[in-house]
Amino acid sequence: MTPSNPEITPETPLRLKTAVRLAFPDGGMTVSGLRREAAKGHLAIETIAGKQFTTLNAIQEMRKQCRGNQRAQDSGLSRNEKKMENSANARSGLSATERTRLARAALEENARTLNARLPNTLPANTSHQNSATVTPLKR
Repeated sequence: MTPSNPEITPETPLRLKTAVRLAFPDGGMTVSGLRREAAKGHLAIETIAGKQFTTLNAIQEMRKQCRGNQRAQDSGLSRNEKKMENSANARSGLSATERTRLARAALEENARTLNARLPNTLPANTSHQNSATVTPLKR
């Protein structure tokens, strides 16, 4: 990973643009990508006189950390499907489509129940009595 320039060693402070060009000659990484990795704590960046520098060794360490953070996927399920599969609400053996259909049916049933007319709370034997005298207004 040491470039052909003998003045640049793995510990030479390099501006981020130069470091990207040297460490990733085929592209794929940008200066903003290095800054994001630094924000995650994966890359050591020094700020001197308002300018950001890193070393080729620091980029090597970042790459090791990034390799260590990768998890092998043990099935073809997406991350959201995995969460749903492992949740307490998921039924074992049902496909995602079936779970979605059942959830929609339950939601529609709840909506029908909520939209149904509420029962009358007035007792059946209550008579309506006029309790007030109506006085017409003069025009």
